[in-house]
Amino acid sequence: MDISEGNGFVLALSRNGKVWGWGKNSDYQLADQSCRNMSKPIMISGLSDIIAIDAGGSQSVAVDKDGKVYHWGVYEGPWLYVKMPQHVSSISEVVQAAAGFNFNLVLKDDGSVWGWGCSGAGGLGNKAAAREFMIYADSPVKAELDVKIKSLSANQNYVFAVDENGEVWMWGTDERNNKVPVPTKINGLTAITQVSSGGGYGAAVDDKGEIWVWGDNNYGQFGNGKTGYENMPVKNGIANTASVSCSGDLMLAVNKSGSVQAMGNNEYGQLGNLTTLKSTEPVYVLVEEILQPSTTPTQTPVPVETSTPEATAVVTPTATEKTVETPTPTQEPVPTETATPTPKGPVIIPDSGTTQLPVITTTPTVTSTVTPTATRTATPTPTPTPTPTPTPTPTPTPTPTAVVEPTVKVPAFIEFKDIKGHWAENYVLNLVEKGIITGYKDGTVRPNAFITRGEMAKILVLARGYKIIGNSESSFSDNDKIPEWARGYIVTAYENGIIKGYQDGSFRATSLVTRAEMVVMVMRAFGYSETDDVIVEFKDARKIPSWAVGYVNKAYEVGIIKGYIDNEIKPNESITRGEAFTILSRCYIARRH
Repeated sequence: MDISEGNGFVLALSRNGKVWGWGKNSDYQLADQSCRNMSKPIMISGLSDIIAIDAGGSQSVAVDKDGKVYHWGVYEGPWLYVKMPQHVSSISEVVQAAAGFNFNLVLKDDGSVWGWGCSGAGGLGNKAAAREFMIYADSPVKAELDVKIKSLSANQNYVFAVDENGEVWMWGTDERNNKVPVPTKINGLTAITQVSSGGGYGAAVDDKGEIWVWGDNNYGQFGNGKTGYENMPVKNGIANTASVSCSGDLMLAVNKSGSVQAMGNNEYGQLGNLTTLKSTEPVYVLVEEILQPSTTPTQTPVPVETSTPEATAVVTPTATEKTVETPTPTQEPVPTETATPTPKGPVIIPDSGTTQLPVITTTPTVTSTVTPTATRTATPTPTPTPTPTPTPTPTPTPTPTAVVEPTVKVPAFIEFKDIKGHWAENYVLNLVEKGIITGYKDGTVRPNAFITRGEMAKILVLARGYKIIGNSESSFSDNDKIPEWARGYIVTAYENGIIKGYQDGSFRATSLVTRAEMVVMVMRAFGYSETDDVIVEFKDARKIPSWAVGYVNKAYEVGIIKGYIDNEIKPNESITRGEAFTILSRCYIARRH
């Protein structure tokens, strides 16, 4: 028997190896083809002899008695959409599975950890994969660990793991947007037997039955009478513990005697103590009636098993390895300034097949142009230094340096749930007013999500009002891997000099856009020329690719970019939607003056 809670749905494993589910089903969380939410348990069709389950954001994973792995649900829009449980034939001999918000991990019996799904937040524990948007189930990647792992626990975009020596490792992105792309040992934890991850915090049980806690303690879920944040693991004073379970702002501790203690958020009575008051101290859950069987037990009826139509297997492409983009060493004429045509239609993001990574919102430093994020460890894949033939510097298009913040007038009926008070709010609304972006069907813009190269090409083409070229067959070597919705925009962007592709002839539409790539694309789209003048000496200026230096200098000169508060530009880090929209909006403003 086991039970696992996902984002609005619950899975339960019965003694006979069947899996049941109830709750949200809009994205096939319950593998029911009606997509209707279920208020009572239904059996997940296509699964048998299951020994372990875990539910994630909208996707789930299960392991059977033979070590085979199955997955179903939605990872991110059309990129990985599995309507029915599907056998992951690329991996075997699995003993445990863990589901994050939009990725899955499995632990093999040799102690290695493998994963697939959305990878930009680092949840797969692989630096190379973190530069991709999606890792598909037919080609899972191995977490970069030199030790054997005994158990896993995933929550949102981060993971905790216990190794064979009783030490704990962490990787991913926590709820304070701290990024750890490869497994890193947590100091201060030894002889650990079990670990659990909650909403921005962790808890571990050692071989003495004592509980260690660290991270966010905003609701007092540590049970030590305090609230706040713990940078290092501390004991919470509870002893004789068999296991802990963390979820959101609640922690449960099961004593070796069988009693259950709860601590933390109690908004809905989840502490089980007949109140709705939060508790920073452990309280005993009133489970006596459950633990003590009645003299005449009543058998609970089992729901009737119903068959569900089998769907065909989902064919998924293999992720492509990245290199640094190198421009074609030919002079590009500076376009003559003309009035920007009004796009024929807004960017309807969800209908166009775009994909985004959910990233925890963090409050940036106001003086920075973009949201500061922790510097991601560089991808270890070696890339050749681009050495283009020197090209004559075109005469710069005269542009005033003054940048005036936009006064945004947006129709009153447009409201977005996730940009109110965000540092990029005005810039986002400026583009909404122009019809460049409209957001998602759920009323969000997702300003902290990453953006792909294909998405950026589409937005820039529509922003400039270019007519989409009918022949969508591009000359890029990976044309067959470019999503169908993006091909016309990518061809149009290429023909208008906005993009050029990589040295190997590929475009890599599903790769995440870096800050350097974004600056080059936007500056080309708006007709800015490069400048060789050194405008500012960023601390990490040497990391700017040679093909981007001239555009970065120009963007800084006209006030489109400013860099981070630490005087870095972080050119090779992935850019968020909020950052990209800010740069694009500032181009409009600079061109207007």
